[in-house]
This record gives sequence, structure tokens and C-alpha cells, in this order.
Amino acid sequence: MAEHQVDKRERQGSGNKGTGAPDKAGKPPDMADSAPDKADRKKPHRRRRAGTEFWLQIVGTAIIAVSASGAIRDLYGASREGNASDVLTAYITAFALLLAITALAQGAESKDVVEQTWLWLKARGKTAIYSTVSGIIVVVAVWFLIKRHNVALAGLVVMAAAVVRLVATQSIFRKWEKPVEQLRLHVATEVFFHCFALWGLTAGLLLEVAATKNLETAPRITITATLSLALLVAVNKATARTRKLCTAIDGQISDVLRTVDALRAKRVGLDELRREAFESVAALDRMLRTHLNTGYKLTGTGLIPRVTREELVRDLRGSITDSVNEEAWPQARGSLELIQIACSRWTDAMA
Repeated sequence: MAEHQVDKRERQGSGNKGTGAPDKAGKPPDMADSAPDKADRKKPHRRRRAGTEFWLQIVGTAIIAVSASGAIRDLYGASREGNASDVLTAYITAFALLLAITALAQGAESKDVVEQTWLWLKARGKTAIYSTVSGIIVVVAVWFLIKRHNVALAGLVVMAAAVVRLVATQSIFRKWEKPVEQLRLHVATEVFFHCFALWGLTAGLLLEVAATKNLETAPRITITATLSLALLVAVNKATARTRKLCTAIDGQISDVLRTVDALRAKRVGLDELRREAFESVAALDRMLRTHLNTGYKLTGTGLIPRVTREELVRDLRGSITDSVNEEAWPQARGSLELIQIACSRWTDAMA
């Protein structure tokens, strides 16, 4: 009897193997085997793509290295001779190389950078047109003044344009329709244009140095090198401040979510949790008031506009005061999560 049952199970097993019976996971063997095959078919494509990106980075690095050596040589020669147009050209080349290095460092994320740029152009169409037209006017004016040998005034025009960009950032950001949803875009563009404005200030000062004809070669080169290093320090300080602020806001949002969720989950002993939640929201409010890349209130830009921040803080405090209310907290929580996602792109625990 036992032998008969064993033979029956063996016949069933052989029959299942031939008819594609399901396995323990409930999937037929054909489907189970097809997943690795599909992954194997994707591997050559991924390897080819990775190889192409690698060689593009190698070629790009070589081109940037050659261009950088030429730009440094041109900047040295222009600074020694006091040639204003050559100084400006060399600095424009250096800025273009900075953009190239950024794109090269992005590597596989270059597609995402292009998409984010396109989203910025669509979201900030009027601002993009205004900036483009203003830039063209500044370039034409500087070119005309240099051709007329009025280098000092050309330097003042460049510095004035940079100062306008630094001061006008707060009024420009208020025109965004969806500041929380487009927060990642705001942080990226603000960092870029702030560094671009710092570059404009440095370029304008270099034009003023080039306009001083009675300077000898050694002081001229020393001033040029000092201004260039000061630009690097200022850019690094601005980006480090942005990373530090985003890291702090990311952590503080986690603390707010934790305390408010704990408060809404309890029905007794709420006074201590409510006090802790209010303190967390107050700390988050202070961080959201802080400007991204500078501590000067006149020239900096906050993470989100003032109206949006006030509405968010009001909803959070209402959720804490009335922990049973099911209307304010879901909306405030969604906004906090969007802000946290945007800031996570810039978090740096060592900043």
C-alpha cells in the first residue's frame, strides 16, 4: 500500500513537471524561469550604456582639462597685460568649464538635470524671459563700453547687474504658483544664480583692475588671483550653508512628524507631548525663516515664501491644539513630506 502511494506521487510529480504545475510560490515554472531570463537580456544593454557613459566622462574630462589649462593661461596673460576683453573672455570660459564639470559629475543624472531645467523654464517662463533679455542688454552694453575703451564703466555695469540679482531674489520667488511642489527646483536655481551673481561681482572687479593702467604686472596678477580665490571661497560657503540648512530642516521635519503622530495616537497624558510638539514646530518655523545661501535678510531667499510658511505653521499648530481634527493635519503632513523630499537632495550630515 505504501509503495503504491509512493508510485502515485512520483507519477503526479512527473506529470506536473511536464504540464507546468505551479511551484510553492504559486507561479508556474515557466514564469519563474522567465524572470531571470528577462534580467539577463537587460544586462548587455545596461553594460553598453554604462560603458558609453564611462567613455563620455573620460573624453569630457580630457576636453575640460585642456580647456582649463588654456583658460588659466589666457587669464594670466590678460591680467599681466591689463586687457579687459581678454580678462572677461577668460572668466566666461572658466564659468563654462564650471558648468561642464557639474554636468560631468552628474553622470547618469544628466537626464534628470535636463528635465528639471525644462520644468524651471515652464514654471518660471516670465522670469526666464526677463533674465534672458536683461542678460543680453548687459552683454551688449559691456561689449560696447569695452570697444569704446571705457573699461571701468563696463565693470560697474557687470557689478550692478550682479547686485540686482542678489537683491531681487525675494520678490521673484513670490511669483511661484506651487512653491512647495517646486521646492527642489527653487533650491537648485537659487544656488546656481547666487553663485552666478558672485561670479559677476568678481568679473566686474577684475574689469576695474584691468582699467587701472598704472599697475605693474606683479600686483595685477596678485589681485586677480586673490579675487579668484575669494570667489571660490564665497561659492563654497554659499553651497555649504544651503546643504547645512536643508540637513537641519530634514531632521526637524522628522521630529515634528514624530511628535505630532505620537500626540494624535494618545488620548491621555497629552500635555507633555503637546508642549514638545509646539517646541518642534517653533524650531521648524525658525529654520524655514532662515535664508538659503546668505545670512543677510536683504539679499537672501528663504526656503519657501512667507505666506506659505505662515499657512503651514498655522495648520501645524491647529493640529496640535485640536489633535482630533482630521482636516488640518493631513494637508500639513503632505506639505512637510514634500519639503523633506526636496531637502533630502541636499542633505549633508558633515556640512
